[in-house]
Amino acid sequence: MQAAPIATADSQRAQAAWLNQTCTGVVTDLEHLHRHLNQELAGTAVLGPEHAHLFSPLPVFVCAADLDYMRAVAAAITRVASLPGYQEAVLPGRAHSGQQTAVTGGLLQGFDFHLTPAGPRLIEVNTNAGGALLNTALLRAAVTSPFALATPATTDPAATEERIAGMFFQEWSRQRPLAPLRRVAIVDDDPQTQFLAAEFHLFERLLARHGVSTVIADPATLELVNDELLCAGQPVDLVYNRLTDFALEAPEHRVLRSAAACGVLVTPNPQAHAIFANKHNLALLRDAPKLHGWGADDATIDLLAIAIPPAESVRADQAAELWARRRSLFFKPARGFGSRGAYRGDKLTKQTFAAICAGDYIAQTLVPPAERSIDTAITTENAKPLKFDIRLYAHDGTPLLFAARLYQGQTTNFRTPHGGFAPVYVPADEPLGAA
Repeated sequence: MQAAPIATADSQRAQAAWLNQTCTGVVTDLEHLHRHLNQELAGTAVLGPEHAHLFSPLPVFVCAADLDYMRAVAAAITRVASLPGYQEAVLPGRAHSGQQTAVTGGLLQGFDFHLTPAGPRLIEVNTNAGGALLNTALLRAAVTSPFALATPATTDPAATEERIAGMFFQEWSRQRPLAPLRRVAIVDDDPQTQFLAAEFHLFERLLARHGVSTVIADPATLELVNDELLCAGQPVDLVYNRLTDFALEAPEHRVLRSAAACGVLVTPNPQAHAIFANKHNLALLRDAPKLHGWGADDATIDLLAIAIPPAESVRADQAAELWARRRSLFFKPARGFGSRGAYRGDKLTKQTFAAICAGDYIAQTLVPPAERSIDTAITTENAKPLKFDIRLYAHDGTPLLFAARLYQGQTTNFRTPHGGFAPVYVPADEPLGAA
């Protein structure tokens, strides 16, 4: 009997795209998922009406070749981030000492991709990517094998949660290898009102299972006494920083910035954001001559030149030329988050464009997101396809979890019916339409 031919990357992508267009089966019972999380978080946080579109009932299909490619891109960026020349270019005011800065990308990096017929394209990198534990809860609620042609990309969410817990101990052991990790503070502004507040409590429970006390705190409750960080009078070993003031510049975050400067483990810290997540870096990461000069290898340079769409800093003196090209560009604040202040060029008004030119923005070549069909059995409304991106959660460039985000509009928003976080499924290497 002749062996079946090995599927090429192109045929794998075609299979995944076909399933995203034609396979509309539901894998997640959202009522069960919300009920389970609310029971688990009873007395602390709940998912309310505002979270109606936090999770999608649909899976998203991504081929194995593209998952491997995204892993390779994350590893390549992590290699470049370790180069002294690159760090000198992205860390303002750093002395040109030729020495590396010992910094990680934070507890949970997010590498966000759009899928194209030619392969995934990196849209941005985040250093405090939210949603990882919410996605493991989603995976536990998903049906194990609802499709003959696909399997979940993450088959063991419990093991993934253990790896996520391990990140805290890895970060701590780098700084204090002989001391136990006793107390973690998860810090955000008015944390109980944050949209992903439920996840803070999932982290609290995960760390408790490993013997670590956790407090969820507003920065106002922190104080620095003799270089020791205290929260409500109790010492804190590690701060899991969920603030979106990435440089910790706001007056209300001054204590946390001082703590990071004097050696308290705050992760991610401002250096991590500057090295990994400032969007001006997207231009540097695909600048072959500079990468070569900093010592990057040819394979890394070639990979990033393809995987990262061209990007440039927005300059006021180039406003007329950028306006003429705007329909092929996507504009993002260099230190923005959560799609805030981001605009497709073809949707811009002249007033908004003027504000962009006066601010700190990048212009990135537009890479439209892939789409996912909705079955009319799910909705009686006009079943317009949903857009989606793929997030690779990682630590130090090591993959932890893939998740999709479904939405309509210009950017991800968690306000789209049937949109939200979605599990990623991997098609089998079968011919299109095979049973």
